[in-house]
Amino acid sequence: MVCSFMSSPLTYIFNKSLEVGSFPSTLKYSTGIPIFNTEDRLNMSNFRPISLLISFSKIFEKIICARIYAHVVLNKILTNEQYGFRSILSTGNASFTLIQETLSAVSNKHTVGGNFCDLSKAFDCVNHRILL
Repeated sequence: MVCSFMSSPLTYIFNKSLEVGSFPSTLKYSTGIPIFNTEDRLNMSNFRPISLLISFSKIFEKIICARIYAHVVLNKILTNEQYGFRSILSTGNASFTLIQETLSAVSNKHTVGGNFCDLSKAFDCVNHRILL
């Protein structure tokens, strides 16, 4: 019931935002909260900030995500080796491919090597001024 009353004004706002390339400042509200990540709860570096957005922002975010993803797929921007954040190529597929190719190489008596990085705190290493 509420959806029928809300859809028209929201559609107008979202389309206007896309047309002018600006998001309404009144919808830019969020609440930041710390989420515990790992290890010691007394160490503040073990908490990650997340932002709780208002529902309108989340809806607009999904619209933008769908448009960007459609553009990326249509223009074949990502390679088949890009697994994360894709509906048909998940990180589970990446693990399967890694194991399959490793076993195939070993079966063919090829040398197999690996280089693995722990990126669990990678965001902490980013210069946030440059990122913003």
